[in-house]
Amino acid sequence: MFKTIWKFFKKGEKENMPELETNTRTITKLRKQLDDQASTVGKMRTRISSMSDEISDLKSDISNFKKFVAKDMQRLVDKIDPKEQ
Repeated sequence: MFKTIWKFFKKGEKENMPELETNTRTITKLRKQLDDQASTVGKMRTRISSMSDEISDLKSDISNFKKFVAKDMQRLVDKIDPKEQ
C-alpha cells in the first residue's frame, strides 16, 4: 500500500518537473526582457534630457537672432531715411 502511494507521489513529482522547468525558463526570459527594457528606458530618458537641453539652446539662439535682425533692420532704415531722427 505504501509502495503504491509512494509511486503515485513520485509519478506526480516527475509530471510536474517539466512544468516547473518551463515556468523557470519563462521567468528567466521575462527577467531578461525586463532588464533590457529598463536599459532602453534609461537610454531614452538620457536622450530626452539631451534633446530638451538642445531645444532650450535653440530657443535662446532664435531669440538672439531676432534681436540682431531687428537692430540691423533699424540701422538700415536709419541710413535710408535719416530725416526722421
